[in-house]
Amino acid sequence: MDRISKMALLLLVIILSLLGTFLSFKSSNVELVANGSFEDGKQGWLPAPHPAKGGVDIFRNITGSHSLRLIGTGDGLLQRFNQTDIYPRMQLGFDTFLNATPGQILPEALFHLYFVPEPNAPVAYYVDITVTLLNNEDLGAVFEPNPGVDTGGIYLRFNREPPNTWIHISVDVSALIERNFPDFYEPQVKRIMLESAEEGKVYFDNISLNSTNYGYLQSVWLVSNSIANGTLTKTIAQLLSFSVIGGACVQAYHWLKHRGKEEGRSKRKKEGR
Repeated sequence: MDRISKMALLLLVIILSLLGTFLSFKSSNVELVANGSFEDGKQGWLPAPHPAKGGVDIFRNITGSHSLRLIGTGDGLLQRFNQTDIYPRMQLGFDTFLNATPGQILPEALFHLYFVPEPNAPVAYYVDITVTLLNNEDLGAVFEPNPGVDTGGIYLRFNREPPNTWIHISVDVSALIERNFPDFYEPQVKRIMLESAEEGKVYFDNISLNSTNYGYLQSVWLVSNSIANGTLTKTIAQLLSFSVIGGACVQAYHWLKHRGKEEGRSKRKKEGR
């Protein structure tokens, strides 16, 4: 590709980023999970393939709030999404309550997030999160895909004490995937599933999968310039200029990063690696 073609392609990237920046300015936060607090019962959720042996239901406590309750081992509910880009940022959060039964194995809450490495990819990867009451160190591990047997993914284990209290878990999904699978250029989330392992009762509540774009930077710029200049018109003009330049730089960075990875793959392939 000659220099003129590269410049034309980069210009196209800048134009597209301009459009995306203006669209993102209207809404900087997108919550993907419907009815994550279960206040509307199971609305928005689907039954998982292997329901928990002791039952899957919506529990209402004495305060009137709702949560999902799983008794014994097995799946709870799942929710599918239109394949939504995980970048630039996507934050996963949920609350879980592990109700230990004396004389039985300690309960474990399992949260599964499935994603594809690129749009319309046939194979889904996963982020598996286990919350336990074991007094051990938290850990993380990466599993490469085994063709024909299983998919690859990232396994996280959070060890939290004491039992019978609500535990909050928060994970930066985009940073996690970028760190462990740097070759994935456009990963997209597909679905989430809630599960219980071992015995006892497991509760889930406040499930959130929040996709955040660069609107935060725009807001900071707007506030700072409003204070400095005291002129709304001038501030908005500067904000738009910042949005264009910032969005273009981010898009150009990811494009160049992707190009570098593709060239690296081609070079290794030619060398017979």
